[in-house]
Amino acid sequence: MRDLEKSKPTLLILDQQSWPGGAQRVLASVLDAVEDSFQIVAALPDEGPWAEELRRRGIEVWTYPLGSYQPGRKSLREAFEFALRTAVCTGMLARAIRKRRVRLVYINGPRGLPAGALAARLTGTPALFHLHNVLTRKVDIRLTAIFARFVSRIVACSHAAIRCLLESSPGLGVKSTVVYNCAHSDALAKGGLPARPLFERDSARRVIGLVGRITEGKGHHVLMKAVARLDAGLQTDPELLFVGAPAESCPEDEAYFRSLKQLGAERGLSERIRWAGFQANPDPYFKCMDVVVVPSVSNEGFPLVALEAMQQGLAVIASNVGGISEAIADGETGLLVPSNDERALAEALKRVLADPDLRHRLGAAARCRVDQHFSFESFKSSIR
Repeated sequence: MRDLEKSKPTLLILDQQSWPGGAQRVLASVLDAVEDSFQIVAALPDEGPWAEELRRRGIEVWTYPLGSYQPGRKSLREAFEFALRTAVCTGMLARAIRKRRVRLVYINGPRGLPAGALAARLTGTPALFHLHNVLTRKVDIRLTAIFARFVSRIVACSHAAIRCLLESSPGLGVKSTVVYNCAHSDALAKGGLPARPLFERDSARRVIGLVGRITEGKGHHVLMKAVARLDAGLQTDPELLFVGAPAESCPEDEAYFRSLKQLGAERGLSERIRWAGFQANPDPYFKCMDVVVVPSVSNEGFPLVALEAMQQGLAVIASNVGGISEAIADGETGLLVPSNDERALAEALKRVLADPDLRHRLGAAARCRVDQHFSFESFKSSIR
């Protein structure tokens, strides 16, 4: 078996963070698709739960000094420090590529792109860049377009995600392809991370779910304000189930989390909100929900949580931003509402919660759409 592993070409994965998020869930599906063909090693910015998960899968993990990711605008000092770290990482990665005879570099996200692309170029090694989100800041688009010229292939999660790069650098179109994310519930369950015990739900109350990192762009506050607007037309007040947590060591996320607790108290929702925390496998929590909301206020590349909820046969209400409309057909497989519009979201919630036939119809159509267009089998055939 060891001789067989040595005979496989080596795939080096560069990830930009060490805690599991949407891009890491997609990467888990990539690993399932290619692990029989490659000997895989991974480089992460530091130790963390994602590194532990990869090791549980039998993947060698080492760290490179890319630094931790913080959302928001960067100061000149932060930009300068990142440039220095990128230079150091480039040299380190180039040496590792040569020493390990790496045949392909897989760059999971734009933050690791400069070092990964340059190291691959210096060593003459093919590189693949996977873009998971819609870039909006001009400086991010420009820098990503520049370094994307050095990779062999660009894989984007949606047409909305790749559009910003092609508008900045049309020549990247010849090396770009769109591969939609897939609903692959087993991808992060392989490491054996158990789900926490489920809460005891009140059978008389409907449960509105939101799954994702607790960060401002995900729009938890919009959902809370929309739920507070629901009138007495519903038989009972619905519960909110939030599955997710702030990113580790991220002051902005922690501050946002505190503001949500305060908002819940101000709107009289505190007793109806369940905070489940981070869950490596959210599937058991989907089974407790009647409707899933994706109320993003920033552009989404192609939200994996929407696909996972649709696969469970749940009605999904989502902000019409980024690549969401490529996953959800409004009125057919879910409902789309304007971003950051609590009134419109409240009206959509009222429709879905008050009409069980509508919930069933949307959920059944959503599951069919996932099976036809966003299955792991179709993802695997596209990514290999």
